[in-house]
Amino acid sequence: MFKKLLVAALLVASASAQSLPVSTPWTKQEMAMEGAFQAMLFYNWRQSSNIHRYTPAMPSTDINGNPMTYMPGYKERYTPIDFSPLVKKNASQGAINLTYLLTSIGHVLVTNAIKDHTGRAFWQTTSIGFEAFIIGSNYGAGVRVKW
Repeated sequence: MFKKLLVAALLVASASAQSLPVSTPWTKQEMAMEGAFQAMLFYNWRQSSNIHRYTPAMPSTDINGNPMTYMPGYKERYTPIDFSPLVKKNASQGAINLTYLLTSIGHVLVTNAIKDHTGRAFWQTTSIGFEAFIIGSNYGAGVRVKW
């Protein structure tokens, strides 16, 4: 599923960057920066997907060997936090997929709408920095991408 979503996002991003009318054509550096952002967004999407699919298994016995049927707060305590502001806490996988797909397309459209190269560079650099911060925060919280 995620491969199809990635291909769709990259195709839309590529087609949008090449076919939308702009007053200033994209430079190779701007295309490379957009590619870097899209790759980071994809990685962030995988982190969010893994967090929201993750359900920790509760131990069957306590430290004394007594059977356990319920442990208050166990899931909340051992489930990593998603630092992405795009995703709600209890979002479904479909909502996560749609959010990141629309973010991918929206980023290309906004980048395309910025007319001067300095503005585009600022927008893309800021976006890449934001994604790097989110990915790093998730990684620091213990989120690993499972392919």
